[in-house]
Amino acid sequence: MELSIQQPAPPTEQNLWNGEQIQTLLDTKVRYKDWKFVVEQEDVSRGGMWDIDLHLRAVWLAPDNVTGAMEEQKSRWWRLSKHMTLTEIINTAFACCQMAEKHEFRENFNYKLDDQWTMPYNTHTYIEALAKASPIVDLRVDTRPDAPTNQRKD
Repeated sequence: MELSIQQPAPPTEQNLWNGEQIQTLLDTKVRYKDWKFVVEQEDVSRGGMWDIDLHLRAVWLAPDNVTGAMEEQKSRWWRLSKHMTLTEIINTAFACCQMAEKHEFRENFNYKLDDQWTMPYNTHTYIEALAKASPIVDLRVDTRPDAPTNQRKD
């Protein structure tokens, strides 16, 4: 089998990005549902030298998963680098949407406990409560003699 030589992507016209350039890129070249991307640029001083920090988030209108009221929803902030390639910026926007959708999915998967609907996979659950519940496991009991020892009822 003959190996093909990979070709580098065409160079982008950007060497260094700023927040306004990334915002324009996302506004004109990327679409996901009716979501909008927000790029934030913060001027910072590092060791007496000026620099910028760049962040990206997605914003969309959707019902609150607890109250049902239509509200602006926001993803977490994602760090960007002024040195990123075009592909890295687009991949970060994709990952932002993917993670936000996963977050919404976890909140919208409900389980009825007693007479109340709950969100067992909700990512806002307090870590200490999760830790306290973690020793409680639901294991199958397998009565076959050749079942794994951790599933066998001896």
